[in-house]
Amino acid sequence: MQCIQKGIEENAQTILVFEDDILFDRFSPSLLRNIVDFLQKENSWNVFFLGCMVNGIKTTNYPSVAQVKYRCSAHAYVLNRPFAEQLVKLPWQGTAFDDLLREMNNNRAYAATPCFAFQSSSPTDNKATQRLARFRELCGGIKLIQKANELYYLNRSAIWLGHILFIVLLILLWLKL
Repeated sequence: MQCIQKGIEENAQTILVFEDDILFDRFSPSLLRNIVDFLQKENSWNVFFLGCMVNGIKTTNYPSVAQVKYRCSAHAYVLNRPFAEQLVKLPWQGTAFDDLLREMNNNRAYAATPCFAFQSSSPTDNKATQRLARFRELCGGIKLIQKANELYYLNRSAIWLGHILFIVLLILLWLKL
């Protein structure tokens, strides 16, 4: 919140925030140009993630931008000034920042697609999430999990259809036996 407050004090209209353990992958200049074009021309966004975990993705007219239902893992993002001002005015109530962003974005969260910012697998100092961090490492790390999350939500209909067709095929084969 202090970083966001400093951006507001400097009269920034957009505030780019990186956590200290960020990794980049799949970045390209054309991806960044498309994102900057969206951020400059559209006013429908509160927060723009360069990488995160989502519970839903909806394509937009910008090939590198998707509207997302944000879930967690805010580690590289852009805030617009009005939303940043709302955030810093909130009194601390023990709510994790990820939870606060999820509750407040009012369907105005967007993300880069493909995402290109990932949280590293560096050890966490948050004692409450150490077991989760170990589980993530067992699953291949947060970078792999984040990529799988994006792949699933970008292709959810095809994945479900494929599973349904596979089950129907199994049933048909079983009935012929």
